[in-house]
Amino acid sequence: FFNPKNMVVQSTDGTELEFDSNVETTAQIEVGQGLKAGGQPATGTYVLVDGTTVTADNGVITEVMPAASPDSEEMEAVKKENEDLKAQISEMQNKINDLETVKADSKKLFDSLQEDFTAFKNKFSTDNPPAANPPAPVVPGEKKSFSYNRKS
Repeated sequence: FFNPKNMVVQSTDGTELEFDSNVETTAQIEVGQGLKAGGQPATGTYVLVDGTTVTADNGVITEVMPAASPDSEEMEAVKKENEDLKAQISEMQNKINDLETVKADSKKLFDSLQEDFTAFKNKFSTDNPPAANPPAPVVPGEKKSFSYNRKS
């Protein structure tokens, strides 16, 4: 009435692998179990998509190599490198923030200098004569004099 279906997975090269009916996950694969590749008794080495390597001879599994887990020393080196890179990113972000502050301060100083220069320029511009003291009124009949004494 009910026939359980055998587990079928694809190897990394696309071959369909069919395991015995008592295998439901790749963790349950063991030496001595039956294996078919493409519907025929399997012979050869197959790498599953999870990284598990299965070797079979004449339809019987002869070796199972679980997916390689990263070496603990290698993992520690990767973690240390990751921490070092995070520290470098943080340091660079701090430098960027400092430069943004310098940029903002420089812009304020520039704007202030530009305003001062414009005011100074306008003070002496011919387009905008300064509001100076008006010239002394000319009184008819009065003679203006100028004297100069030369030093000896």
